[in-house]
Amino acid sequence: MVREEGSELQVEAVLEYRIEYKFIDVFPGDGFASWVTHQSANSLLTKVADYCRELTGSFRQQALNRVIAQALIRENPACLVVSGLWGCTQDLPRVADLLNIPVMFVLGQEQIDRLNDTSMMASASLVESLKRCGGIFVPEGTDKDGAIFAQLPQEIILPEAFLSEKLRSIATTSDTPRRFGYSVYEFLQRDPPLLAAMQAADVRHFSGCRDILDVACGAGIFLDCLRSNNLNAIGVERDPIIAEYANGMGFNVAQQDALDFLAANPSRFDGVYCSHFVEHLPIEALQTFFDCLRETMKNDGIVVLVFPDPESIRSQLLGFWRDPEHVRFYHPELILALAASAGFELEWSSYEEQPHDVIPFSVQPAELPNVGTIDLPTVDVGATTWVDRLLSCLGVQSSSKQRRAEAAWLEWAKEVKHGFEQQQAYVEQVANRTDSLWAVNRTWAWNDNVTLRLRRR
Repeated sequence: MVREEGSELQVEAVLEYRIEYKFIDVFPGDGFASWVTHQSANSLLTKVADYCRELTGSFRQQALNRVIAQALIRENPACLVVSGLWGCTQDLPRVADLLNIPVMFVLGQEQIDRLNDTSMMASASLVESLKRCGGIFVPEGTDKDGAIFAQLPQEIILPEAFLSEKLRSIATTSDTPRRFGYSVYEFLQRDPPLLAAMQAADVRHFSGCRDILDVACGAGIFLDCLRSNNLNAIGVERDPIIAEYANGMGFNVAQQDALDFLAANPSRFDGVYCSHFVEHLPIEALQTFFDCLRETMKNDGIVVLVFPDPESIRSQLLGFWRDPEHVRFYHPELILALAASAGFELEWSSYEEQPHDVIPFSVQPAELPNVGTIDLPTVDVGATTWVDRLLSCLGVQSSSKQRRAEAAWLEWAKEVKHGFEQQQAYVEQVANRTDSLWAVNRTWAWNDNVTLRLRRR
């Protein structure tokens, strides 16, 4: 069961795993909108950025999708119960549906009253999501004549008192096999708010474009970014489940092979976005892709390609092979060569904007200087006479003893100066070693992705 922390939902049926979430105003992270703060054998607590309350129908609010998906895969429950309708829970019925797990939604009176205040885009995506519920449970006497309820199958809208009975029925009959496909990877192992934050920066490349195509658009995250900036765009996506989802979010997405779509739409687009698609193609298909891309572009049109940087250690070790359909890395110089042969010229490159300086380093560290110890001086005062003792009692020192003491302290000062110089040399050597290691470490700071902006000649 998923519910907002502190809610008073009472369910008689046994709930094996409870996931609670609470909204916070200030949230750490770079693009992340949720963070698991506690997990035990039968519960999980997640903090969610406060802006994820909004029912906007945007990927930016889908903070719980990946968290819940991983819990569903791990726990393999008979049913998912969601209590509380917010931006972060709106899409959870689709998440459960992809795993063939029945889902029930429990709506409070406050959320029911708010449903009619959502935008048209939010309403469309919300309806598409709620249609996947096996039951939507509402307080007794709820007015079900609102715009949202009118678009839902009436047989799934039930009084809240029926929830326990429905859960027991599902628990005794549920034996649905789970399935894995690329759509499961797309929705359950990627983080929508993070991807939206990453792709938002690419919108600037299409300023002034009138007809934009997102190739292999997936669920429509970049289409959402373009729509937020009032830019007209459509998408093409091969996977029927993902394309259906994108259309349910209110986007215009053709369910078709990308190369076939490009070939069937000559001279149509003045802007094409293609993110993380080329690494799915063998070299022969990639050459065909550039030929089709040239044909679908208007003269002087813009193409933006985003793909994993093979010179990024993070991409090599941490990201690339998570995708079940990745074929190979493509170096940006190879991509540029293929693009040039198809009639495109480079306008801007993130690869050139962040030079990849390769710093050599020795396997053996440089030796550090040996810094010795310095003792306090010992003054040779010579033979002590009765005159010296008398002068000492009077607090006076003889001139000969004074000269010997001064000589000793001067010699000690020279040793201190030498020791200080040794210390300085040591510090400089350590700084040089640290700078060298930091320069080597900067290879981890190279961007995971390369972005190229090309123009059709």
